[in-house]
Amino acid sequence: MLATGFEYWDIQHHLEGTKNSDVRAALVVKQVAVASMAVISLFQLIAGISGLLGSAKLIAIAMNPWFAAAALIAGFVYLLATVTLNYLKRDAIGNWLYKSTWSKTPNEKIYDKN
Repeated sequence: MLATGFEYWDIQHHLEGTKNSDVRAALVVKQVAVASMAVISLFQLIAGISGLLGSAKLIAIAMNPWFAAAALIAGFVYLLATVTLNYLKRDAIGNWLYKSTWSKTPNEKIYDKN
């Protein structure tokens, strides 16, 4: 729960600072995956606490195969979004190349005035 909260906060911070639409879309997908993992883990936590208190109804739901499949799908979407973001990430050399004459996108290219 704590890790998903920090991850959600970190993604929100990156969303506020990005202007690239592709990176923004990947961040939104990653944020939805993190939020779904948080909901799944919160439900499992509540089910565990209610099991300790004597009620097994929520544990039966949390231990269903479809619940594990939902967690697997959320994790897979998170992984794909992370791989996509790493592919789109720009370092200092990447930023220089995108602004140089070798840029693939004309709106980011800075033309030399000489």
